[in-house]
Amino acid sequence: MLKKFEDNLVQIASAILVLPIIIFCFGFLKFYVAIIMSGIIIFSYYRLIKNMSKNPQVIVKASKKKKSTEKNNDRKTITYYIIVAVLLAIWLVFSGIGNFSYQNSDWIVRNAVFRDLIDYDWPITYNFGETIPEIANIIGSDSVRFVYYFLFWLVPALFGKLFGYNFANIVLFIWTYFILFVIVGLINKKLGKKSYITPIVLIIFSGMDIFQMQNIFSNIFTQDHIEWNSIFIQYSANTTQLYWVFNQCVMVWLIAVLLLSIKNPTSIIFISCITFCYSPFATFGVIPIAICQVLLNLFSEKDESIIKRLVKVAFSVESLFAICVLIIFGTYYVSADSSISDRGITWIANGIQFGQFFGIWLRFILTEFLLFVIILFKDYRKDALFWVIALELLFIPFYKMTPANDFCMRASVVPLFLLMIYVIQYIVNSKSKAGLTLISCLLVIGTITPFHEVYRSVYNTFENHDYIIRNEIIYSVGCPSTYEGLILCNEQFYAKNYENKFFYKYLAK
Repeated sequence: MLKKFEDNLVQIASAILVLPIIIFCFGFLKFYVAIIMSGIIIFSYYRLIKNMSKNPQVIVKASKKKKSTEKNNDRKTITYYIIVAVLLAIWLVFSGIGNFSYQNSDWIVRNAVFRDLIDYDWPITYNFGETIPEIANIIGSDSVRFVYYFLFWLVPALFGKLFGYNFANIVLFIWTYFILFVIVGLINKKLGKKSYITPIVLIIFSGMDIFQMQNIFSNIFTQDHIEWNSIFIQYSANTTQLYWVFNQCVMVWLIAVLLLSIKNPTSIIFISCITFCYSPFATFGVIPIAICQVLLNLFSEKDESIIKRLVKVAFSVESLFAICVLIIFGTYYVSADSSISDRGITWIANGIQFGQFFGIWLRFILTEFLLFVIILFKDYRKDALFWVIALELLFIPFYKMTPANDFCMRASVVPLFLLMIYVIQYIVNSKSKAGLTLISCLLVIGTITPFHEVYRSVYNTFENHDYIIRNEIIYSVGCPSTYEGLILCNEQFYAKNYENKFFYKYLAK
């Protein structure tokens, strides 16, 4: 069974990605739009599977000696997966997912979104004029539609509609846990071996944020979130992402590792475009990587001219899928009345001189990723994807979107995750003792950041249990508990006058 699981990881991962999109189609779109979009998705998925199975493995009858070796390998495989399962379970249980532990402040919104996906009919409409006229007076509209990138919750939310919110949280935990398991499997498949380095680095990978703090030693054992020390730019550690914005990172990690596992250019387009469904900001980081992978694989084929191959890609069903995703999800996202007013060149948007920004940026890149790139350079200097990742991470901080700069934090998710995979490959395969020592030192120092996240959660789970479930500001996006929550929801989640907007006029139910 484990062998079959390993052999079909790409197919399983792709199915995980497309299932919520199909649920969205039938839950939120007009029936004929849902049928057309689902047909395109299923056909693209079929072509991906077909491309993956072009070279079937030849089954050879095993000798007695081989059978004995296989039994030993099976025992090692089972032991490996048990240890990985335990590591991932400990990591995940303190993330807040499933409501088993303390939840960081971002959960004020995430619990409300999840609850509304369960309690309200799809597409979600909030009728303030009928229920709470006072809110309608503040919002300026009797009825609004809900807008957010919520696809990660859709599978657990379906179970929640049948069995309630508490059961849905259990499913959410299992759903996330299974995806993390698949991610580990895909990275190992890329490595060509099962390594304990994979789950360990997945959990601890981070920049050396502690070196951006003024009082380094006094801040090691605190509960503080230490990744904002560069003021307005941040590359979030894996643990930080999981504990704060899991709905935007887990599926994007899956997409990142899939882009290394798929060789067919049209399938690369199919998988990379799915990013927009889960995290529009992360899409900015995926586009250069997808283009690089498509071009590398196009030029590696010798059976047809490059022009013919480009025409096939341009007029493929996967390219049609990309257009449909852009139209459907693009018009859905922009239907919200909130606008990204705080955007532009980073130092201009923050009202500082370029020289001041340059100093912050230089310290930032040195502590976050550049030292990893320098150590890996000798082994991967001829790897075009490695260069794309490095250049992305260098220049993402130069542009800002939203007051919290979500662009910097989310556009970096895919390049950072791929850099992590390069680090894992280097540790597993490199014979340079000096390089391995340096990489190990960087990882150990970086561990301080995820330690802060886990420590805060563990401490508050056992010592401050009242804050496990955060409902004090927003219980429901459609019925905020406080004025502060109402203003927050009004700024982020509401589509007013939706009857005249493209998505709701032509696409939505």
